Amino acid sequence: RACVSKKILPAGWHTFWDQWVNFTLADSGLDPEGEMARTFVLPYANQFHEKGCHALAENGDADYFTGSSLCTGGDMFAGLLNVCPEECHCADNPEQGQCPTSCKECKDAE
Repeated sequence: RACVSKKILPAGWHTFWDQWVNFTLADSGLDPEGEMARTFVLPYANQFHEKGCHALAENGDADYFTGSSLCTGGDMFAGLLNVCPEECHCADNPEQGQCPTSCKECKDAE
């Protein structure tokens, strides 16, 4: 089994991104109906809703607002290592966080 990202996202994926929006807006004091919410926060989250793990490859893994790694997580959320190991480079560093065990097997096979 290879160290690959899930093609079918877990049920909690969309909930995670909905909660990310709510947290980001509340934590930053942004108006949910305001310009910043409409032009950045919602479109950013919608990329992850639509593209899944591939959005990490396009946007990088740094949460724009908190600076935390989306891959390893932060104080307010769990990371995406287990769901998106390809985009989180688990094959290169399988020991980080919650990388799937298959990533360590891939690294050992090199």
